[in-house]
Amino acid sequence: MRAKRSPERTSGRKRALIIEPQTLFVPFLVQTLQADGLVVLGASAVPEPDALLRLRPDLVFIDADYLDSPPFECIRKLRRRLPEARLVVYAQRTDALWGVVARGLGADVVFGPSSGIEDLCAALQEQAAA
Repeated sequence: MRAKRSPERTSGRKRALIIEPQTLFVPFLVQTLQADGLVVLGASAVPEPDALLRLRPDLVFIDADYLDSPPFECIRKLRRRLPEARLVVYAQRTDALWGVVARGLGADVVFGPSSGIEDLCAALQEQAAA
């Protein structure tokens, strides 16, 4: 799915972009983000630099496990392009060091296989309040 809305049409609500290569999970993520008051601009399997700069999302949800590029490289590039955005990264890593490195490169929140929906919702509510 490509981004549907322009940033100007969100009436001051926080905007989110989903980077999720597994299309099976996109409807769940869209519903969860919208339930927490975010406007979902769209979903993409890969980060598209032009779309990122044009849409200027307040939050980017990234599934780091199925990206075409190395996850750390993706996080670093997203942080450079979107310095004000909240980067929420999901990864099936159980190594705590992976999360530390991801946060050091710019991720604001890192979820793993032991995280639950309540963890995602807490991160989203922090964003909505910011």
